[in-house]
Amino acid sequence: LKRVLRLKLQSCAASSRAQGGALGRQRASQASAAMAKVEEYVACRQALLKFIDENNCAPIMVRLAWHDSGNYDSRIASWPECGGANASIMFEPEINYGANVGLTKALGFLKPFKAKFPGVSWADLIQMASACAIEVTGGPKIPMRYGRVDVKDGSACPAPQSRGTDDNAGLPSAMAPYGCGAKDAPTHLRNIFYRMGFDDEGIVALSGAHTLGRAFKERSGVVEQGYGDGKASKYTGSGCPVRHDKQAGVGMPGGMSWTKNWLTFDNSYFQALKGDKDTDLLRLPTDEALYQDPKFKAYFDRFADSQEAFFDAYSRAHKKLSELGSKFEPAQGFTLPAAASNFESARATRGRVLEPAKLGGSRRGSSMKELSFATARSTHTTSRRPESLQRFAARQQPPPPLAGSRLDFPRQPRRRPGADRYP
Repeated sequence: LKRVLRLKLQSCAASSRAQGGALGRQRASQASAAMAKVEEYVACRQALLKFIDENNCAPIMVRLAWHDSGNYDSRIASWPECGGANASIMFEPEINYGANVGLTKALGFLKPFKAKFPGVSWADLIQMASACAIEVTGGPKIPMRYGRVDVKDGSACPAPQSRGTDDNAGLPSAMAPYGCGAKDAPTHLRNIFYRMGFDDEGIVALSGAHTLGRAFKERSGVVEQGYGDGKASKYTGSGCPVRHDKQAGVGMPGGMSWTKNWLTFDNSYFQALKGDKDTDLLRLPTDEALYQDPKFKAYFDRFADSQEAFFDAYSRAHKKLSELGSKFEPAQGFTLPAAASNFESARATRGRVLEPAKLGGSRRGSSMKELSFATARSTHTTSRRPESLQRFAARQQPPPPLAGSRLDFPRQPRRRPGADRYP
């Protein structure tokens, strides 16, 4: 009887070892894949930070992400019909809508990054570039979440008038007549942003992103200034000091800006609107609405007086905008280690870095090089793993042996055959 029980116990133990080993290997494989994905996103982010800073292309990256998200309609429950941050802007007909003129240039900037980091979805890449653009121009670090799923083709593009506006799939109009039917600019802004789920504070905060960038005759057509130094305004020529770090460089000259330092993210947009009108700065009816409408004005004055208050509100609004209508895998998405958001450390990284010459051109004429070994080494060394990844890996360890199995017993000395038989 004991022998039979022992054989059964040994069989159960062997089965337990096999199951535990397979489960352990599966969990270890999942942990390894998850860590590899995070590392790829970290490397992509570091490369984007440097590229955007080198090429002074922050404004168009913010515009691309906003226009991908800005067709979201909270009244529609199904995905991708609801619109939002799903990379539909890559496809025709959406990329050809009038509001999106010029954004093929931004997509061209990002294509080499998608080729270099294929595990990063297009929807994530577009939103990541926008958050990087805010950071490299001196703005707040946006607490981004990743894992967005891409739409497959142009069938996911919202129809031009599907959001009750003119032919731009729900994006705001620069000037009257407003496609949503509003009689004034404040009502128009609320019609557009309330549809997406924002309140008045969010509307004013997001409007503050006009501290970056310019309008062009060849794009929106609301100004006479266009491409190049010959059509530039007082503040948009090649020699204008517009960067937040006072270094030289404007990217492409021309157009008309809302602020003097239009490659610096700060609260100067509100301060410029609050001061005497400068005819060399852009001021549209939707800008004037922020200080003319009493409810908007409460937030406008607060942001004009406190850059800290503006950064706090903007960071929350930007994060929300970047997630509108997104489908995440895994469902809760994932975040990057805090160190991945440190642009100053990325700028100071030694070794070989991804330079921008073959990613759309560089003002310094540098060449394409590989990613920094220092970055790769720090992400692959176990002792240097971010704490969040260490906790994740700890949860993936193989399970303990089943209670009562041979693996759960202390090892017994080998006994002489027949020693346990009855006398």
